Parts: sequence; structure tokens; C-alpha cells
Amino acid sequence: MATAPEDTTKPLPSPLSVIANNKDLRNALMEALDLELVCSTEDNDPKIMKLIDPDDLFGYDNQHVSPGTGDISYRELYTICATGTGGAFHIWYPSKNNKDAGFVVYLGSEGERAKVGRSVSEFLQLVCSFAPYFFDVISDLPGINTLPDNCDISGATAQDFNVANTAIKVQNWLSQDDDTLDIQQAATQVLDVIQKPKLTITKALEALISAHLAEPRFAILSADDVDEE
Repeated sequence: MATAPEDTTKPLPSPLSVIANNKDLRNALMEALDLELVCSTEDNDPKIMKLIDPDDLFGYDNQHVSPGTGDISYRELYTICATGTGGAFHIWYPSKNNKDAGFVVYLGSEGERAKVGRSVSEFLQLVCSFAPYFFDVISDLPGINTLPDNCDISGATAQDFNVANTAIKVQNWLSQDDDTLDIQQAATQVLDVIQKPKLTITKALEALISAHLAEPRFAILSADDVDEE
């Protein structure tokens, strides 16, 4: 049986802690992708992130550990950003033996689950490179949910994600949308702070699928699937 997490809170990692302390940067993140930082409202440092609220699991079971997965656990999910659609981004610490390796994952209100960054900096770089279409791109990832018509995240490969077609789709969206200038400027402001360049759409897609499929996979099970094991 998995043991309870040692900490119910952790310091908000950099560069999110830098953004949290700057109102203009917080507004820029909201403008770039409708993301609201979720951390303590105290003025003191460090800002604090908390363990995921059970309501934000959207039917997934983070208490269950599947046989044969070693020490991989889904118990330590710390919320960092809420979205306007009801979903949220969390930092996932999958191994009790390595508390420093935190990945950024997404759980959506429609059952979406994805690993969207191997670090906070990579997550922010991808958000800003795709702005304002990050959520649209996430929806194309393989293994994004546990529905029967979706491929299993544990067996998904890069070939299940058509980078070229998705890049064309995003470029078309950007070329047809005349209202993204302010959003692009806000995204650039965030990128300047984290000292990361804006990626081309193709490079950003390649980085996203690489993060999503990197081991360990974010293969958290739905409560229904746990009951069937």
C-alpha cells in the first residue's frame, strides 16, 4: 500500500515564484493563456503550492498504484495553475526516491490527462510558444484520456502524433486570427523572464510529444478502471 505524502505543501518553484511576486507577470500569464497561478496569497516568500484538491482529479484515482510500476505514485500532485475551463496544471513527483524530479501535468474537466513539461521552464516555454492555442494542441496528444477510442498512454509512440499536420493546423489558426497580437506580446514578456526563446510551432510540437511520452508516463487511472483491476 502506498504511503501518504510527507508534505501537503511545497515551495512554488522558480520561475513560477518569480512570476507570482510580480503583478504584471501574473497578468501576462493570464493574457497569454488564461492561466491563473494557484499559490498562497501571503506576501512572504516562498510562495506555497498545495496538494491537489480531490475535486480536481475529475474521476481519476491518484491513490492507486498499478502492479509492476515500481515506486511510481500519483499521490504527490501539487497544483500550480488553474484554467478558465475548470482544469488545472500540477507538478507531479512520481517517485518517493527522487523528490527533485517534478513534471508538469494537466488534468482537464473533460477527462484529459497529459504530461506537458519535464520542468516548469519547459512548460512555460511551450505555453507561450503555442499561445493562445496550447489547449487545442493538448487535445491532439495520444493517450489524452482513457476512452476506448483513444490509444493507451502506456503504449503510445511519437508516431501516434502527427507533428506536420498539427503544425499546419496551428499555423492556419494563427494566420486567420487577427486578435492575437496582445497575447503574443504577453507570451514574449513571460519568455523574457524565464530566459527561454519562443519555439517554432514544429519545434514546440516535437518538445511537447517528447515530454508527454517521456518516462515515467503519466498513466494515472480513472476510478472506474481501478475498480476493474
